[in-house]
Amino acid sequence: MKNFLGHLKLYVFRGVLALIPIGLTVFTINILYVFIDKRVMESLDQYIGYRIPGLGLLLFVVILYFVGMTASNVFGRRLFLIIDKITSKIPLIKTAYQVGKQVADTLSLP
Repeated sequence: MKNFLGHLKLYVFRGVLALIPIGLTVFTINILYVFIDKRVMESLDQYIGYRIPGLGLLLFVVILYFVGMTASNVFGRRLFLIIDKITSKIPLIKTAYQVGKQVADTLSLP
């Protein structure tokens, strides 16, 4: 019985660890999508008087594309190096940024 509880505890813990990056990703995408979609829909509703479903999602994908292009060139690498230096000096943000960076590094391995 003791061996079974140790086995159960080990794999439940591993399951939690496996879901953390996925949860962070879903949470981040949800926050960004809601923020962008809400702003786009409010602005669009003011100017043209109706909403276009999916426009916030399209804008979100376009923003991700341009961030990816920026991060892939020399200017983007320097920009992210500056961001690394700034975030390493702020205690709570440092921890969150390092976790996100480790997750991104892990997912980007070939």
